[in-house]
Amino acid sequence: MALTIALKHPDAVSALILVSTGAKLGVLPDVLSGLRDEPLRTLEKTITPLSFYRLDRDLGRRARASLSLSNPQIFLNDYLACAGFDVRKSLSRLSAQTLILCGEKDQLAPPKWSHYLRANIASTRALFFVREAGHMLPLEKPAVCGGLIQDFLLELNR
Repeated sequence: MALTIALKHPDAVSALILVSTGAKLGVLPDVLSGLRDEPLRTLEKTITPLSFYRLDRDLGRRARASLSLSNPQIFLNDYLACAGFDVRKSLSRLSAQTLILCGEKDQLAPPKWSHYLRANIASTRALFFVREAGHMLPLEKPAVCGGLIQDFLLELNR
């Protein structure tokens, strides 16, 4: 969403923070069919293991609390939107100062996607790969993630 808004309304966006994402998002076909047929099982057995570098009981509880599964159709629609997302041809138009964060072990939006963003967004200020973190970077490493975002925002105001 952030990339789409920044591209459609460049005058309204002066800074951009991209976390665990890419210019084109792919979704495994098995994930989409699983979300259609067995959403809770797919979340538990496929998506969750791919989302975290190391998942313990406490992190699992926090992750489930942060996901809205009250309506599985909304969750499926999110993944369908990801499957159709591709702004690779538009990245060179971005002018917003950009911070890119990625878990070094992200299996859903792998580090090569962040390298691609860095190489194609001329206004990128910084790219960070957070150690021992996967796709759910803000849940796995909230202090590191928050610190990098805070530093970026402070730098923008200097």
